[in-house]
Amino acid sequence: MKVVDRDSALIEDFYEYLMYERCFSTKTCTEYVNEVSHFIDYYNLIHMRDNSKLYSFELKDVEGYVDVKSRTSSNSSLRWVISLLVTLSKFLKGRNLRNDIITYDFRPKIEPSKKDYIDQETIIKLINSPNADNLIGLRDKTILYLLYSTGMRVSELVSLRMNMISFYENKIRIIGKGDKERIVLFDEDTALLLKKYISEVKPKNYIFFNSKTQRPLTIYTVEYMVRKYAKQQKLDSTITPHSLRRCFASHLCEGGVRMEQIQQLLGHSSVSTTEKYVILSKDFVVNSARKIINKFNRD
Repeated sequence: MKVVDRDSALIEDFYEYLMYERCFSTKTCTEYVNEVSHFIDYYNLIHMRDNSKLYSFELKDVEGYVDVKSRTSSNSSLRWVISLLVTLSKFLKGRNLRNDIITYDFRPKIEPSKKDYIDQETIIKLINSPNADNLIGLRDKTILYLLYSTGMRVSELVSLRMNMISFYENKIRIIGKGDKERIVLFDEDTALLLKKYISEVKPKNYIFFNSKTQRPLTIYTVEYMVRKYAKQQKLDSTITPHSLRRCFASHLCEGGVRMEQIQQLLGHSSVSTTEKYVILSKDFVVNSARKIINKFNRD
């Protein structure tokens, strides 16, 4: 008899339910169970790997997950996630694995115009906060350096494999949204950290993985880690991996890199999306305006 853990059993049973009872397409079933897998990873992280009550997940678990997703997802995406988790609770109740169905009164988030500017000094303080003298600290510092020096998405970071990295040219081949491929670059300091980490951990497949399960780290593990170091350094507690991606774009722009080049590095399909990412310091804006005004005066 095949022995599976609670996580795998839920995913497999839910997939078959969607496929054969709801008659969803293979693509839709895959999208649903992938999202359920992310929710399970979040649940396990919050409940310290105790999934004994996974089938009876509560409204607060859904609210917490939606809150995490809201940082990078649109209102329509959040509605889809909530609908999915309600469907999951209906499935579990129908199998007599839980007593109720989740109800969630979704209130659309107010879209912020832009986050506050984070200067380079603050980011450097954050990425240097882990103690690289132990393996966990070395792993965390390598992750922080990679996020800031490449601008990659956290989902892309946890999917990194050994064959995607070239130390000869200090570049990484990324498979981004929509399976679009792009190249990102990293500096020598990041290269040294990454080489040291790889030499000590010797990953066989995924570069960043859970040593107990051998599965790749989840995006929620990385988000938790970033917030932990931000709190340790008494920095803004809302700093996330996505903040490092925004800072990468903003600081490149302040350094004189053209928006079209930043767009390619971020993997955006439109330069207008990149422009929304960039947050410039007040000093930079004022100094740039002065240069233009002085030019007009000379002309």
